[in-house]
Amino acid sequence: MSLAGIILGTVVILAWYATRMLFFGGMAGGRRGSRSGGQGQIIMLAIGIILMILAPIAAQLLYFAVSRKREYLADASSALYTRYPEGLASALEKI
Repeated sequence: MSLAGIILGTVVILAWYATRMLFFGGMAGGRRGSRSGGQGQIIMLAIGIILMILAPIAAQLLYFAVSRKREYLADASSALYTRYPEGLASALEKI
């Protein structure tokens, strides 16, 4: 679970940095010559846009995976506590 949280945080931070570089990267362009940084800026722009699109999707998928695992563990532990899994399953079906 903690590894999933670290991965989720990393994805969010990378998307945040890419967004900031995308929006505020053009402001510092006046200090450099027109020859340097043209190709690099296009590559960083492409990476920033890709991260802005994929980061929320990856975060949501990771959230779904962790939620599914926690729900499975809760069902398994409740079946152990009640010692009657058939009754628990029938109660869940009635809900």
